[in-house]
Amino acid sequence: MTSCIACFAVENESGPFRSLARNNSHIHILVTGMGKENAQKQILSTLRNHKPDYVITSGFAGGLDPGLAPETIVFSATPDFPLSDRIRIAGASSVKFLTVSRVICTVSEKRALWEKTGIQATDMESEAIHEICEKFHIPCATVRIISDTANEDLPLDFNRVMDRQCRISIARLAFALTRKPQNLPKLLRFHRRIQSVSNKLAHFLMTILDHATRK
Repeated sequence: MTSCIACFAVENESGPFRSLARNNSHIHILVTGMGKENAQKQILSTLRNHKPDYVITSGFAGGLDPGLAPETIVFSATPDFPLSDRIRIAGASSVKFLTVSRVICTVSEKRALWEKTGIQATDMESEAIHEICEKFHIPCATVRIISDTANEDLPLDFNRVMDRQCRISIARLAFALTRKPQNLPKLLRFHRRIQSVSNKLAHFLMTILDHATRK
């Protein structure tokens, strides 16, 4: 049987998949925290104690390519990743990811990155995880879902409500909404979308991983 570590930045990305994978002991779910530094620290610590057959870095991605619709599953994998064909057949789009140090919140920011790099999607952890996996000679893939497209602003600047460890501060979030209460309905709509995309991603990952890890 093969084993896999599936990495997510935060619990609301991983929760639905954790529920679906609870009876598969060969899938280990690692919540790293947001950002390169947190991801690097957590995956390095884990791989020193447990070496799986492969690693997936998963969760949400921001769209830079205007052609990527909401809830599109996107992926990128090392040449030796064993499930790439299965991921393609299941309907994921092969893209390039840009790992960034901050949340890209506005249409203008996204357009500028798209025009500068030609890279289709962003996240905040995958590059660090791929680098560590390369050092340990472990195949690695990024499998994510577009949570916000190139053509829409996020409901608020999440960078302003995070602490130094890249965690959402409830106090800062409350203060931001006090200053701009008109953002609350937008935030609630975005939260409902997040629930939808995390469920879709969870079922996609189970389609890919459950049979492969039970062989």
